[in-house]
Amino acid sequence: MDPHVGPSDLHIVAAQLPLQGLRILAVDDDEPAREALKALLESEGAIVTTTGSPVDALRLAAEWHPDVMLVDLGMPIVDGFSLVESLRLLPADRGGSVPVAAVTGYTSAEDVAHARRAGFQAYLNKPVDPGELIEVIKILAHPTAA
Repeated sequence: MDPHVGPSDLHIVAAQLPLQGLRILAVDDDEPAREALKALLESEGAIVTTTGSPVDALRLAAEWHPDVMLVDLGMPIVDGFSLVESLRLLPADRGGSVPVAAVTGYTSAEDVAHARRAGFQAYLNKPVDPGELIEVIKILAHPTAA
């Protein structure tokens, strides 16, 4: 560690991370994809929880109160569309109003329209550009600042 860097300097660096302190729930059935998202977002200061289970995602949304959710559309059994449709039926204090971005390989105009109808606020194609992902999360978490 640089002998000229003190504890107050570390707080300044932490405050400059673009996602500092944001609680993000990432839902994807692909474990390597979840872990990659987690590593990226934590490097930007976010607090990240991941799951591959839509049922767990609903529970976590209600109990953990994320600022933003990232959801893959192409999951088996319960897809991302159905997950978010179920989420939107919950009261706001149980996660029903959390902003959600689709992070998916589905790229058709029909998929984008279906995602909007299901209750997604943003749509990102895989492979996701890290800069674009960070900007979308910032906008979803702080819509009035955009």
